[in-house]
Amino acid sequence: MELIIEQISRGNKLIGRHKYQGDNLQIGRGYQNDLILSDPHVCAEHLQLRFDNEEQQWYVRDLQTLNGSVNGSGKPMEQEQKLNSGDVIRVGKSLLKFLSPSHPVAESVKFSRMEHFVEFSGQWWVILALMLAYTLISAFFNYINIDVREISYSKLFMDSLIESLLIPIWALVFAFIAFINKHEARLRSQIGVTFIIVSLFWVTDFFEALFGFNTSDAISVEWLIFGMAALLTFALFWFNFYIALHQKPARRFKFAGGLTALIYGGVLLVNAGDEPDFTPYPEYNGQIMTPGFLLTSGDTTQAYVNRSDDLFTNTKQAAQEKQQD
Repeated sequence: MELIIEQISRGNKLIGRHKYQGDNLQIGRGYQNDLILSDPHVCAEHLQLRFDNEEQQWYVRDLQTLNGSVNGSGKPMEQEQKLNSGDVIRVGKSLLKFLSPSHPVAESVKFSRMEHFVEFSGQWWVILALMLAYTLISAFFNYINIDVREISYSKLFMDSLIESLLIPIWALVFAFIAFINKHEARLRSQIGVTFIIVSLFWVTDFFEALFGFNTSDAISVEWLIFGMAALLTFALFWFNFYIALHQKPARRFKFAGGLTALIYGGVLLVNAGDEPDFTPYPEYNGQIMTPGFLLTSGDTTQAYVNRSDDLFTNTKQAAQEKQQD
């Protein structure tokens, strides 16, 4: 009779799967066993399994071991007992799950759009295109923010290229996390998704400049930009954990949200500590952009003068009416 044995972790993660043929099976640390475990808390001969052909039933018993065996109900196995498909037995610090060949399996899961996006972002040509785009955008922003007259374009490009080459280090960290948890590293997908989300931070810079150019100092868009940056950081963590670890959505959400709150909470504390209680100097927004970035069209000089004349005329009439009263 066939029997499948899965060695699983305490978090129900599959470590190894074995399939056996026969009516008798022995498990232990000794080399004469059918399934050899390396757990030092397991005896040389630990478990004995037999199949009853008349009852068509597996039975299991503990071989009077030092640390004993515990069934799925959490009770020590003191005598031979029935072994049903899906039962889990703890021997030492190892968990063994026993399955029959006819044990039902979950239905296949169709690839989600998220998975297709992750796979697409992990292609080499996509990664190279993203790296080139990031380098060019970074070079452009560095160019318009430079405050010297003589510009070394080669140095400007090399600095931007080095900056783009540092981004994969973030992806390597999560690939290593996946590796130590015995998951597929999927390094290319990590790099591609990281480049996509990090590049979106340039969008927050653009909106910050656009709103600062179209609004006065009395209207602050700081919290809006802060919220956009926090949302992108959360998305970055969420995708990194999605690729690296097999987590439930709620657990992934807590991990990403917790790390995001930790980072931006620290930023708020630092900013609050550095902000003075009172500053006598007015704030000046020196952002200069072309008229094409105006959200509303401006008045001509003549229209401004006419509106000013009307304002003075109306004010003068109101003053005269008040004197007459």
